[in-house]
Amino acid sequence: MKWSPEAVISETSEEYSGRVFRLGIGKSMFHLGGKEDEVTLSPGLYDPTDDSTPQLIKDIGKAFNEVIMTGKNQEHFTAIPENQTY
Repeated sequence: MKWSPEAVISETSEEYSGRVFRLGIGKSMFHLGGKEDEVTLSPGLYDPTDDSTPQLIKDIGKAFNEVIMTGKNQEHFTAIPENQTY
């Protein structure tokens, strides 16, 4: 799944959510945020969406799973930080 640079609507830096990108394809808007130990992707709560948004979310999840299944980036998923317990 490829996103073009034109899909980046804005980029901000927030105190609590870290670096945040507002991404858009058609009427589907998302917020991609990241801090040192966390990455989030969510639909824009106040942005208009259309019927293609749920399928786009599934496509993003499928692409993510395909990358993880290759074994790449495992260092981000195999250790629980010492300051967190589950």
